[in-house]
Amino acid sequence: MSNYPSLCAVAAIIRRRKPRALIVLGAPCSPSLAAPNIENEPLFDCLVRGAGEQTMLEIMMVVQRGDADLGLVDGLVGAGRKTTRLERRRAN
Repeated sequence: MSNYPSLCAVAAIIRRRKPRALIVLGAPCSPSLAAPNIENEPLFDCLVRGAGEQTMLEIMMVVQRGDADLGLVDGLVGAGRKTTRLERRRAN
């Protein structure tokens, strides 16, 4: 993921300006970011694995309900403050 340093820079700006913002990382190449690597990156709250349309919809629904934990959303790898440390893959 060659643009990862740029993503981190943008996420750092967002985190400074909006500390409570939910920052979700995802891209076609996101599976190359292994769970242990993303879990050690405090800038991102979670990583969407694979196709993200359904996962992003579920994230928005959880946030709208006011849930604090995204750990039950399939297709996520927990990275930061708002998710459990479990990797949940979405069934194909």
